[in-house]
Amino acid sequence: MLKKIALAACSVLFAANLMAAPDKATHVVLDTSFGQIEIELADTKAPVSTQNFLGYVDSG
Repeated sequence: MLKKIALAACSVLFAANLMAAPDKATHVVLDTSFGQIEIELADTKAPVSTQNFLGYVDSG
């Protein structure tokens, strides 16, 4: 019985995670000779640093 309750609780938590709001973070792709690197910027945690980095990206 306890296993069924634990399974149900995990299922509910997993479903809630799937229904969460999609991530709207800014992503930048860095092209190198070894392939592409995708960088996710922390807009909400470091907005000033994100804008500074994007300024460098835009300037080349």
